[in-house]
Amino acid sequence: MDGKLSALPWRRIASHGLATLLAAVLALGVRQILGSKSATSEHPDGASPARRSAAATRDSRPPLDLAGLGDQAIARLMESQPTQMMAAIDRMADRSEALRLATLCTRAVAGPDFDLLVAWARRQKDPKLTAAIFAELLPRWSREDLAGCLAFAHDLLGGDEDSMKAKDSLLRALPGGLGVEMLSRLPAEQQAQLLKQRPGRWATTNPEGAFDLIVKLPATATRREALTGLVEKWAGDSDVYHVNDPVAALNRVQQISDASLRGEGLRAAAAAWCRTNPPRAARWTEDLPAGPDKDAAIQGLVQFFAAKDSNRALAWAQEIGDSTLREEALKKLPAQ
Repeated sequence: MDGKLSALPWRRIASHGLATLLAAVLALGVRQILGSKSATSEHPDGASPARRSAAATRDSRPPLDLAGLGDQAIARLMESQPTQMMAAIDRMADRSEALRLATLCTRAVAGPDFDLLVAWARRQKDPKLTAAIFAELLPRWSREDLAGCLAFAHDLLGGDEDSMKAKDSLLRALPGGLGVEMLSRLPAEQQAQLLKQRPGRWATTNPEGAFDLIVKLPATATRREALTGLVEKWAGDSDVYHVNDPVAALNRVQQISDASLRGEGLRAAAAAWCRTNPPRAARWTEDLPAGPDKDAAIQGLVQFFAAKDSNRALAWAQEIGDSTLREEALKKLPAQ
């Protein structure tokens, strides 16, 4: 009995010690969890303490003074202090120099700080800097996030010269179908300008899609130039990347409801076909029924032969049915 009684205090002590130990462990765990939550709430990106410390140190640095620095020194600063460099460029009064440095710095850190540069482009208020940064980021951006790249080009790039150059660069990086899709979302005047700039590309990659966009555009001189440029390449040019298809081009042109635009297209396509196969172009024109379309195609043949064979040009000009158009064509020919 005494032995049993004497054992009780030790059991109570052991029990009390175990409880104390458990309570201490529990308290320590709670503090760690709370500390972790606090750190996570302050840094939702989940960055490590070392990264957070480095970011805090970098963000707390004073504004950079770029005066007197050479390009190599600026590039090194962009690598070590990209956020401060971007802010310094944004503050520069000399916007031409800011544009030059933006291009230089984007090239310096495009790899490790790509996302930072994308964010810089998105918040830009200077359209020239926006376009310059975008042009440098384009090759990688279009590969890794095509949807975001297209959205940026559509929503944030304007119609100024630099922005149009950036959009043209993007179009050259896209397959033909995606290029037409991008164009279709742009304002009409930008569509016409971009279609006019590179007719050979559209004739090679997606002539049908480009043609459909052009004929839906408002009637302007740029639309007319875009159409004639496209059908000339579609009907006449042939190289290792592209085989011309004049019949397809002329058949599509004949479907244009606007008589004036249709005539422009027929003249351009017929003249272009003559560059590669004059006999076939002549036979196709001869088979057309008399009327405005045939007259327009004949004008294309006259245009081609005027510089090469004046007698054939004269003979074709005399075949034009409309007397006014016939006289105009004859006046343009060299004196016999």
